[in-house]
This record gives sequence, C-alpha cells and structure tokens, in this order.
Amino acid sequence: MHEWRGKSPNEILTNRPLDHSSWHFFQARSWLDYATREDAPSAIHYAASELRYGLEYLLFQLLVLASESLSLQEYRQAIGNPKRMKKMLASPARNYAKLAEFTKVVVSVDPQAPPLHFWNLNDLFRYWGVASEFLHFAGAHSVSYSRTEWTAKAIARLDSVLNPLWSNITDTIGIGLVKPLQMEPEVRQAWIEFKDGALAKNDLIRRLKIMQPGLHARRGKTGWQFRGRRILQIPKE
Repeated sequence: MHEWRGKSPNEILTNRPLDHSSWHFFQARSWLDYATREDAPSAIHYAASELRYGLEYLLFQLLVLASESLSLQEYRQAIGNPKRMKKMLASPARNYAKLAEFTKVVVSVDPQAPPLHFWNLNDLFRYWGVASEFLHFAGAHSVSYSRTEWTAKAIARLDSVLNPLWSNITDTIGIGLVKPLQMEPEVRQAWIEFKDGALAKNDLIRRLKIMQPGLHARRGKTGWQFRGRRILQIPKE
C-alpha cells in the first residue's frame, strides 16, 4: 500500500483490494483525509464504514490465528457477528487474551524475536463503537452537516481511533501468536502453568530468560520461523 494522503475519490474507490484488514484501515485513512481537505461530510461516513469493516476483519484474523482449526459452522457464526467472534476468542479452546499475553512475554525476552503487535479485544470493540457512531442518523442537517464544528469533531473522533491503529500496524510486522502445538516442550510447559494460573508473569519472564541459550542453540541459524495463517477458502465440514 502506498501513501494514503491526497487521494481523490476515484483513486480511493479504484484502489485494488488486498486480502487483509489493514487495507480497509488504509481506505478509512484516505477517506478521512479527503473529508478533512474538502470539508466533505459524506466521506466521514465512508471512512467509518471502512474502519468498522476492517475491525471486524481483524477480529476474524485473530480468530483464525488463535484456532487450531475453524469449522464451517464457526465460520458462518463469525460472519457479520463481531460479538460472537469475541466469545469464540475467549473460549477455553482459544483463550486469545491469555495466549497473546504469553506470546508478548516470549517476544519481550528474546532479542531475536520479530516486532509484533498484540491487540486488546476491549480496545478493538471500543474502536468499533466509535466507527458505529457515524453509520447511523447523525441528527438534523442544521446541527450536523451544515455546521463546521460538527465535521471537525467527527473527523477528530475517527482520527483518534485510526491514528493508534495505523501506528501499530506500520510499526510492527503484524500480529502473531506462539501456537501451543508448535511450542518447544519447555515453553509449552510454561504456557500450561501460566494459563492455569500456576505461574506468575514475573516467574514466567525469569524462566523464559533462563531458557534462551538452549532455545537459540536448538533453533540454530533458522531462528524464528514466520508462518502466516489465512483462510483462502470457506471451511468444509
């Protein structure tokens, strides 16, 4: 993706879609920039739509990443239902929040680890709520579109969400989790104790630091393995 600033409506509309949530955030930034430059209230709603769509796509990406497998039934339940996706991410089989916290610690103690971002589900739903504010009737024209201060506040409101989102995306290589089935035996044991509450975070940090020489020696020159996960087709029963 290229520079999102200074684009015309036609350039935004004809921007070739990419199979990633970040593409929708790029579109949202482009529309909001246009709304700012041209004082175009309609572009605010376009930005909000792309923002919310991108957030729901991001939730689905997290669901795929946190799942060992995703059934056709789960896939269907996820479509158009972000609250359902949140429940699925919090289920014992996935335990996204805990696994993300564990992965964050694993990455923090290893200088060879890639720069990743770990999304907080409550933050994502707060952003979703902000986007949703501009996908409903905004009130009489006399107190919304025709007032410069309404446009300015609306742009600032969406920008307060898009700025941290975009910063997190561009400052890291993306999202990632250490999958339990792919963990080294000692790391997996630490994960089991951590998720069950038997190992405190500070103790986890100390244990992982002690493990580093052995883990580095075992991985050798290959180091960290980056393996993307993406659903390329609809799951089958």
